[in-house]
Amino acid sequence: MKKYLLIVLVIAMALSFSIAAQSQINSETQELFGDDKETEIIVVLKDDYNVLNEYRTSSYYGGDFEMKKMMIEEQQENVLADLKLKKDEVSIAVQSSEDYDFELTNTYTTINGFAGKLKKSGYQKLMNNPNVLKIYKPQQITAFLSDSVGIVNATKVWNLIYNGINITGKAETVCIIDTGVDYTHAALGNCSTNEFTNGTCKKVIGGYDFVNDDNDAFDDNGHGTHVSGIVASTDSTYRGVAPDASIVVIKVLDDDGFGNSANLISGIDWCVNNASKFNISVISMSLGTETLFN
Repeated sequence: MKKYLLIVLVIAMALSFSIAAQSQINSETQELFGDDKETEIIVVLKDDYNVLNEYRTSSYYGGDFEMKKMMIEEQQENVLADLKLKKDEVSIAVQSSEDYDFELTNTYTTINGFAGKLKKSGYQKLMNNPNVLKIYKPQQITAFLSDSVGIVNATKVWNLIYNGINITGKAETVCIIDTGVDYTHAALGNCSTNEFTNGTCKKVIGGYDFVNDDNDAFDDNGHGTHVSGIVASTDSTYRGVAPDASIVVIKVLDDDGFGNSANLISGIDWCVNNASKFNISVISMSLGTETLFN
């Protein structure tokens, strides 16, 4: 009789655990999707330190930063391989409009994760992957601005000299993540679109537009130009904090000043990956969200 009761108790406990786990899954699914069949997500992956250690002892070792990028790429490939992806237009194996789990929109190289649009039918498949740490909904972000040259007392350091160079931003580049920049502005290089996209503009020396997915990060809002002016304007009256600095601009906010955290991560990723190429030493982001990141 005792043995029978013990078996019943074990079965009841197993059923309770199963019901609780399923209830949690349903709650998480509802939070992500609501009544929609597809939603935008950011996927954070677990770092695989075994892979990192293997790279360190291999002939491919090129420093911890490069090894981590290789590990991230391998983790992404492993996770995405388990999903039926919606392919792009140039792919041979284009999926039908319904026959896919996930549409990849952002891949990162310095941050272990990726972003895209997940169908509800593919959620459990993604969550069951042991390499997945967390799935988030991207946060909406918007332009914020509060500081100026006067507030930070920039004028007090312009005459200071370090290693024979005035502290005016000379030989440094600031990567500004915002609504883009008006590189035709007289105080910001007075360059043409051709000069900017060809990389021959001497003030705004490069950048990318993640809103429209092209190389022309022109500002159609004004906020990014304002920020760029505060950072590095050469105007005699409205001089920037670091007037001799170069600017690289990353557009992640649209003409209304809104964007999402998935593209923001891509923007940070771009700045880090191109730091050596453009001598980027600072990333500037005058933006935020009305809700806290989880």
